[in-house]
Amino acid sequence: YGNKTSEFEKQMADFIDKDFAKATSSGTTALHIALASLDLTENDEIITTTFSCQSLLNAINYTKAKPILVDIQDNYVELGYNISLNSILPSITKNTKVIIVPHMFGVPADIKPIKDFAEKNNITIIEDCAQSIGAFYQGKPIGYYGHLSVFSFYATKVISTGQGGMILTSNPKIKERIIDLTTYDSRESYKPAYNYTMSDIQSALGLTQLEKLPFLIKRRKEIGERYKKSLKNVYKIANYNNGFPYRFIIQLQNKKERDILKRKLKE
Repeated sequence: YGNKTSEFEKQMADFIDKDFAKATSSGTTALHIALASLDLTENDEIITTTFSCQSLLNAINYTKAKPILVDIQDNYVELGYNISLNSILPSITKNTKVIIVPHMFGVPADIKPIKDFAEKNNITIIEDCAQSIGAFYQGKPIGYYGHLSVFSFYATKVISTGQGGMILTSNPKIKERIIDLTTYDSRESYKPAYNYTMSDIQSALGLTQLEKLPFLIKRRKEIGERYKKSLKNVYKIANYNNGFPYRFIIQLQNKKERDILKRKLKE
């Protein structure tokens, strides 16, 4: 950890319009620290989507809190493969403490109604921006709306440091808790902490990748348009009008149709 990592944190905080950023070793460790900063108990419930990678479930289970998995919204091909307030509400209980909102495949979730509901009910919102850095929602970058937001810079993500992640917040108490949880050495007294730091080498990559982000998104859109023109009359394809195609999603009816498409793409 050094000057490059500090600079990467500052640039990410400025980009998302948050007061504080902490670079970590991965997106999973970013989410783990974000959850750990909330001092959850075994009785606390964390809502997130069934339609996501295993790392979300891993991070929740590290905290010993209870994961509550909900389905994605109706009309997901047109609206994005995200959770919505309507898909969340049936699973809300008195033990709901956190809602993790992933922005899937480059398409922002409709997060404002979720946040408005959460703030009325003292529930913390964590935005999972691993697949959608650079997308905007109602004029603000995704990651702006959550009490915390987490990012991943794994090799397959929109921008990459090989491995790496980031936590952002503007809440002073959460900021101090994150610092405490990631201060791994030179402490006055012992407390459990995590050696999840991002290195300066990774951060140097992150800085150059962040500078290239507009080009990377523009290029994804160009490639997405080529797929769209070729496939829209044959297959049901996802709507990226409110974001960009981090992945270009095609909905198929069965395995036979999938295998035909695979063969044609190879040709």
